[in-house]
Amino acid sequence: MVISENMMSNDCNQPEITYCQIVSPPFSCGVAWLVNALLELNIKTTNIGFLADHWSQDNEVSIIGRIPLNHLKWHLPILHRKEKFVFQENMEVLWEHRLDFINYGKRKTILFIRDPRDAIYSLYYRNYKEQYTFDVYLKRQDEWPDHFPGLFQLPPFETFTYFVFFWMTIGKFMPVKIVNFKDTKVTPLKTVKEILDYLEIDRTDQEIDEAIRNSSFENAKRAMDEMQKETNNSFLTARKGKIDEWKQTYSEELLAGITDAGRASFELLDGDEASLLQLMNTYINADSRSIITDKLPEELNEIVVKILDRFESGMDITHEEIHALYRINMNKDTAFKIAMILEAVYYVANIFDDVSSDEAKAVLNTFITMNLLFEQDDSIQQATVSCLRRWGIPLKQFFDKAETC
Repeated sequence: MVISENMMSNDCNQPEITYCQIVSPPFSCGVAWLVNALLELNIKTTNIGFLADHWSQDNEVSIIGRIPLNHLKWHLPILHRKEKFVFQENMEVLWEHRLDFINYGKRKTILFIRDPRDAIYSLYYRNYKEQYTFDVYLKRQDEWPDHFPGLFQLPPFETFTYFVFFWMTIGKFMPVKIVNFKDTKVTPLKTVKEILDYLEIDRTDQEIDEAIRNSSFENAKRAMDEMQKETNNSFLTARKGKIDEWKQTYSEELLAGITDAGRASFELLDGDEASLLQLMNTYINADSRSIITDKLPEELNEIVVKILDRFESGMDITHEEIHALYRINMNKDTAFKIAMILEAVYYVANIFDDVSSDEAKAVLNTFITMNLLFEQDDSIQQATVSCLRRWGIPLKQFFDKAETC
């Protein structure tokens, strides 16, 4: 589904190249399948983490660099067959688990998602099972230093939701197409053709079929096995690749423990256009200022809105004004609501180069709305404690020390 078809010209140093991008939450969503298929179709794809070293040119031939090659051979079976490519279009598809792609200009974006219950368990099994039990991992507040440093101080399910809703909000300003991992399994030819149509690229059904075969889970696992033999390391980049594995990996207790914030993105997986519209209206098209008015006492509402107005004009929020705000007599509930608003400000300030842009204002609206509507979730309240600590607000004035441990 495409959230928006409104696109402006991109802002880049090489205007003859069309840039697009693939983003996915920082879990095992299966995005490597799509990247491999695009490379099989001779479409240039670049992992932004290796941007400077990813490709070198020898006339018409693009040669992948040694550093990205050694890493991406774990994920992309095509790199076990070839390291040199002749790309057919003047197009480059950037990909990573990123939010700050928004600063690169208005580009067509593919938001690649998977059922978070499967994506989160798969990443846990691959990277964390030796460190944590699964129930502990699901409550772990993380900051994702490799992908978007400092964000979101939330556990996995909530991080997934906030990441996805960010890009859905950006879909109001530039094209964002949601691609579901499940569709790549059930209707791969149809899914790839829709992606190519979206990117305005032509390939024959035969070429697409071959790309799909070469990108199969079996080939991905074979690539992983070869890398394990070659490096004497173990890295489960291709574990099972199943749909609905969560039905065997989650207990009823774990499923019941998923917060409202964690469940909010489930509608993207099985819902229809009507449910997507409802999701957009609830969180993305809502008026956060009205929600603030409902949540805060009148005198505090006016102060907080003035602070937000100044932030949206590009002015920094000062330590002095936040401490002056928290010197006003307020109860714990109100203190937390204000901190939830400030946490949304913190997210936006760490993502956008220009916080006064329309995109930044829209995302701030979304994050404030989400934080306040999910205010009863323990995970959101824990992130709020992080916010209070970040500003140096004495926690003891609002609750006992035992509550902050």
